[in-house]
Amino acid sequence: MERIERPARISVIGTLFVVLGAFAAFCGVAVLAPALLQRGLDSPPAAAEHFGPLEPILVLLWMHMPWFAGGQVVLALVGIIGGIGLLRGRDWSRPLLMLLSWLALVGIAAWGVSGIIGFWSRPAEARWPVFDAVMTVIMLVMLAAFAAVPCVIIRLLGSDAARAYTAG
Repeated sequence: MERIERPARISVIGTLFVVLGAFAAFCGVAVLAPALLQRGLDSPPAAAEHFGPLEPILVLLWMHMPWFAGGQVVLALVGIIGGIGLLRGRDWSRPLLMLLSWLALVGIAAWGVSGIIGFWSRPAEARWPVFDAVMTVIMLVMLAAFAAVPCVIIRLLGSDAARAYTAG
């Protein structure tokens, strides 16, 4: 059976998952290692008290940061394995990377929503309406730009060329 030549888009997507997965794993370990060395993160930063109704959420996130960092390392390693599998034409890699891309979209949406809520939920004396409005627009533009990448990856991995390459 003749092997199909790897499309350039598959090379780019696979390489991106390997390189960005390595970077994400490094960042996760950089957060995880100090937290494990000091046996957890005991107290949240003092800045959390300036976020009004978001303070309990920020404290919760801070206290569980090692779990989030560990999850990031695991997902990064899965991305690296999936990227290598895609570069080698493995049939399991395409749905795996599509799933990771969908998870990235959910994470990007949660990040954007929490950022916008963070701007508008501060106490009145800590708010600057014009600044908050400008930052909201900037966050929405960044959200759209960041969300475009996983959307393109999902579309390219769903293409006939990607299916044909990994099918055989």
